[in-house]
Amino acid sequence: MPFTRTFNEPVSRLVLDHIHAHPEEWNQKFNHCGLVHCYMGLCDKFLGNYKEENGNCIAQKTVNSMGLFYRDYQEITNPRNTLARLEAFHLLHSTGVFGVNGRDTNGFDRRWLDIDGLDVDGRDAMGLYRNV
Repeated sequence: MPFTRTFNEPVSRLVLDHIHAHPEEWNQKFNHCGLVHCYMGLCDKFLGNYKEENGNCIAQKTVNSMGLFYRDYQEITNPRNTLARLEAFHLLHSTGVFGVNGRDTNGFDRRWLDIDGLDVDGRDAMGLYRNV
């Protein structure tokens, strides 16, 4: 039973397994770009909502079918998301915990900070690099 009552865990798992098996068909920066799709684009495709004429728009029907609220949709469609981060979001909506112990497998929490409070570029909350 998913943590988020309406989250479509089976489709999410199908999409993540597909990305693991066919990484060349996934690019988080694209929505419906030929043979390459972002996470939500693949959800759209597997749910049967994909239409060539949609252009770069994910069908609202897909967002609803995945059981996502606007904030969730924004987080999941972030072009900076890695596969580790998408797996962490899957766990968040399935179990209520973001990733493992609140971090994705790359070591970042939901706010994009590592254990030392630094972002992916090594900067702290004030935008400064940590002194070495």
